[in-house]
Amino acid sequence: MAERDIVNAIIRYLKSVPGCFCWKEHGGMYGTAGLPDIICCIKGRFVAFEVKAASGRLTKLQEAAMRKIKAAKGEAFKVTSVGDVRAVINGLSILENLEVGARDSVEIHRQTGGDDRRHQGLQQHAECHQHHTAGDKRAL
Repeated sequence: MAERDIVNAIIRYLKSVPGCFCWKEHGGMYGTAGLPDIICCIKGRFVAFEVKAASGRLTKLQEAAMRKIKAAKGEAFKVTSVGDVRAVINGLSILENLEVGARDSVEIHRQTGGDDRRHQGLQQHAECHQHHTAGDKRAL
């Protein structure tokens, strides 16, 4: 399957995901070199997808752009199919699923090797969620 066909299939899928706003980033002389193909806001989280055919490799510019997105606390992924995107979104939902329990989310994140800064943010999120569900509306 050609890369553009994969991009189109992913965009169609993302438009069906509740709480997702996405667009195809078009390159060109007025764009920023290396930006991922698809940019999304999914339930308040910045997520970018660089789409490649199965044998495709990231360029140095694409790798640099993805590092910058991650350094800014966004999420960036190389994907080759709608299945890859679905797996990413499901993984993000696990971390954010407060019905499972915010403390459980922190533990899942710790076990999957997340970085310490992200862990601290999840910990703060868990504490805020506990106060909110207990009826304490004060800002932490």
